[in-house]
Amino acid sequence: MDAGIEKECSALGGLFQVVMNDMKHQLDRYVSNNETHNGTQY
Repeated sequence: MDAGIEKECSALGGLFQVVMNDMKHQLDRYVSNNETHNGTQY
């Protein structure tokens, strides 16, 4: 039973990391796009 729970937590942890990395890259892209369009520096 414990091995099943560990696999499930590992899968959820991996999915969480993928989602967070994707959000970070999207935010970086959004900020760099706004800098070029608005002429503002962050």
